[in-house]
Amino acid sequence: MEIISKSKKKGGPGIKDIKKMNISLLCRWWWKLEHEVGMWQGIVNAKYLRNDNVKLVKHKHDDSPLWSDLL
Repeated sequence: MEIISKSKKKGGPGIKDIKKMNISLLCRWWWKLEHEVGMWQGIVNAKYLRNDNVKLVKHKHDDSPLWSDLL
């Protein structure tokens, strides 16, 4: 996997590690949820947080796959 994800400058094909990209994206969404105000944040707050902090929310069996990954 290390050879495949090497950059072209370092002699690899430059294919990105999807797992790392997914974690990066989820971290970005988490940060936006805590620090920005917008329609997406309002919807998530109303559906899942109910004005609670995202760090205190517990996973439920009927949560969406995206929300489960975010938690």
